[in-house]
Amino acid sequence: MHDAIARWMHDAIAQPIHWQWRGQEFTYSRQYLIWSSLKHDIHHGGELSLTLGMHGLATIE
Repeated sequence: MHDAIARWMHDAIAQPIHWQWRGQEFTYSRQYLIWSSLKHDIHHGGELSLTLGMHGLATIE
């Protein structure tokens, strides 16, 4: 993902992505999809950190 983001100019990040799923059409920008993926991963990172800490295990700093 890092390589793709480094290559894309502003216009490419704003480019809409279209697809259909279960009979509905969806359109999102690459920027929105990237942020959604990162936000999801950040959430799980917090869960892992909390769970490890509750069990007295070291977390990555």
